[in-house]
Amino acid sequence: MPAIAIVGAGPGMGLAIARTFGSHGFDVVLISRNRGKLDTLVEKLTADGVTAAAFPADVLDRDALTQALQDAAARFGGIDVLEYSPVGTFGTTALTAPTGTEPSHVEFEMNFQLYGAIAATKAVLPAMREAGAGTLLYTTGAGSIVPDPRAATRSSARRDGSCRGPSSAVAIPPPELRSPQLDHHTHRKPRSSSPPRHTPFPSVWE
Repeated sequence: MPAIAIVGAGPGMGLAIARTFGSHGFDVVLISRNRGKLDTLVEKLTADGVTAAAFPADVLDRDALTQALQDAAARFGGIDVLEYSPVGTFGTTALTAPTGTEPSHVEFEMNFQLYGAIAATKAVLPAMREAGAGTLLYTTGAGSIVPDPRAATRSSARRDGSCRGPSSAVAIPPPELRSPQLDHHTHRKPRSSSPPRHTPFPSVWE
């Protein structure tokens, strides 16, 4: 069975992604901070006939996140798809306009959205490259493509680096890395010169 790891799993988009992949035969790894909430999601997925397991970890704790993904890979025989979509709270994010944004305002979101994604990717990418297949999905907010001046700190973190959202997909056919971008808000076609040769994941947004 292939397995998907959903980092930042919650009762909304995370559960929807889990159900979609689960219905296509994927085992589901759920990662977020709250064990109780994860257990509730596991119960719902189990009731749907999907094999799922919870691995609590905070994306701000790089070691814990890496260990959770390693433990999940050991349990399910590997991670075939990594989906990264944690959501912060307004209590932890400084919402500023672009002209009023200081480096300190963006620091949390960079740690949360970008550096967490890098840590998660490093935890699964070596095995994907060795296997010659794998998929990385970075799912963020619409502000990464249509910036909201009231949320410059979030949009900048989500627009940077690998999180080019709302959803970036990277299929892994070594030694190449193809990086199409799916904008499921406006149904924009992937931004790549040709379709990726490996797309071992179902369409979540169609």
